[in-house]
Amino acid sequence: MSSMSAPRFPGIRGPDDEYDAAFDRADRLTARVARGMAVGIPAWLVLLFLLPQAGLGPLPAFILATVLAFAITEALEHLVLRPLLARRRRRADADADAGIGRAGRALVVGGAAWLTVGVAMGLNGVENAYVVVLGSLAAAVVVEEGAERLVVRPWQRRRSR
Repeated sequence: MSSMSAPRFPGIRGPDDEYDAAFDRADRLTARVARGMAVGIPAWLVLLFLLPQAGLGPLPAFILATVLAFAITEALEHLVLRPLLARRRRRADADADAGIGRAGRALVVGGAAWLTVGVAMGLNGVENAYVVVLGSLAAAVVVEEGAERLVVRPWQRRRSR
């Protein structure tokens, strides 16, 4: 009897059936969790800073910040991120990106801008650590988006012609 005619382990599918829809569902779930963390954690940290400044005690501020960060994350996921991802999937073939991709560019350009502005603000006597971290983060996001929209996308459009 050949090994191809009978399964090696009855009831367990072989390598031909290994890659099925379960892997796609796991990838989508993992991506959703990552997007949620990318939105929710910064929102939570900002709320944890702002709510005690508004006069709330530590525990009410913690609970309210957690609930609001969750609500912000879900709203952003449903109203903004899912439609953007659906649009990106529709035009994925026409807009194929070779190289490190947008996330990699954002990490490199945004990280460099964040460190540069943060160090400059720290060396120039900005006393509040929150201002240094959040101000430099905001500047990094502006620099990264500007580089993406003003340099990378026009270059990709010219290259695809």
